[in-house]
Amino acid sequence: MSTLPADYARTLRSLHGVAELLLAGPQYLRSGTIRLAPAPGGFATVTAPEIAVSGGSLLVGGVTAGAIAGSTCVELAAAVRAVLAHSAQGEAVSGVAETELATGAMAGTAGAELAAGAELEGAVRESLAAAVTGFAASAPAGVYRGGSDVGADEVLVCDPAAAQLIAETFAIGAHALATVPGADAPVLWPEHFDLSITVSEINFGVSPGDSTIPEPYAYVGPWTPRSGAFWNQAFGAARTLTELGDATNVADFFAEGIRLAGA
Repeated sequence: MSTLPADYARTLRSLHGVAELLLAGPQYLRSGTIRLAPAPGGFATVTAPEIAVSGGSLLVGGVTAGAIAGSTCVELAAAVRAVLAHSAQGEAVSGVAETELATGAMAGTAGAELAAGAELEGAVRESLAAAVTGFAASAPAGVYRGGSDVGADEVLVCDPAAAQLIAETFAIGAHALATVPGADAPVLWPEHFDLSITVSEINFGVSPGDSTIPEPYAYVGPWTPRSGAFWNQAFGAARTLTELGDATNVADFFAEGIRLAGA
């Protein structure tokens, strides 16, 4: 196993918990989806308002809500509500009010743009006001079993080097997964905290580590088991990112999996 940054396992657990309790759970209550996505420096929700992790910070529409290290999810949820409250009172949050107002302003004549923009601004602020009162730290209820087991009142750990490695893992995975023929946009699933796609009944993905392989790795998991030296795990095949190195080699690993799976 490669030498991992200090507190890697605890940082991974904490960021997994943040993904569940502050991103996927609240988003599920608002929008009915638990899907997350890679983002610069980490990962983010896929619906507005955008809640994201970048390095060691929790962001709301690009605005820093607070530092993850030393905080609890309950405390960070309160910080999110504070940012949303400012936005609902008229301070634009990047990716929410500004983006939606700009989208409305591109359609129609100049006069229509102003009217539509004003109407949309009011709707956005109403939506944000609702988000303020409803935002709380909670995992997606009744959607899956397992997860991080991080409690809402648990003090979080976020080592900068570990957080950077986790973000780099998702970035490498996103580039490599885009090369798989027939692939849709990859999804960062909060249950296992891995980035994956499914094509022709084969799962492809990257994980920052788990109980099976405690460091970043890429995997190919056919729904129907295959045999041979390539398939070195009960679920299919896996190679650590230390072995593979970069996104090109991860893409080659996926391609070899497709070939050997006969897909």
